Amino acid sequence: MNPYNPGNACSLWMGDLEPHMDEAYLTQLYEEMGHKVVSVRLIKDRMTGRPQGYCFLEFDSEQGAQQVLMTLNLKPWPGTDKLLKLNWASSSSRGSREEFSIYVGDLSLR
Repeated sequence: MNPYNPGNACSLWMGDLEPHMDEAYLTQLYEEMGHKVVSVRLIKDRMTGRPQGYCFLEFDSEQGAQQVLMTLNLKPWPGTDKLLKLNWASSSSRGSREEFSIYVGDLSLR
């Protein structure tokens, strides 16, 4: 397990997406670069249904995800002057992170 990867070991976050970049486009993009994407989860606004400009890419192994991150992060998109923006995916609902809460009662001054 990669200590720099706090979330799902096979998932990467990808940002700075254009509105026309859908799941099929992203899957094809990575396949053309020689990387097999298992799934793409494009994040959309709940109210409008429009893309929020980022997604999560799932690969078949941590090694595959790490190879994509190390070789493609901040490299130019094929055919554009934009840079690929990638990072390990993380989520507070996954992994072994513990959640803590604290109750603070009556703070009135007497």
